[in-house]
Amino acid sequence: MTIIQVARTNRESADKFASRISGKTFMNFRVICAPYGGEIEVSVTTDYTNDPQEAQDMLNYLMFCELSK
Repeated sequence: MTIIQVARTNRESADKFASRISGKTFMNFRVICAPYGGEIEVSVTTDYTNDPQEAQDMLNYLMFCELSK
């Protein structure tokens, strides 16, 4: 399993990110949103690879695709 820390943000932004990333691509990303010091910490996990760089590269690509829609 690979875990990528993404951001600390508010609940609305975290939920919006989760709805656009969860379950996407063959890596089947799962977004975890957890309270952290008055904010929400957002992380992404995948069981597809144990290589953090491979997962980060795919996540970056997916985020770019979602932003450019």
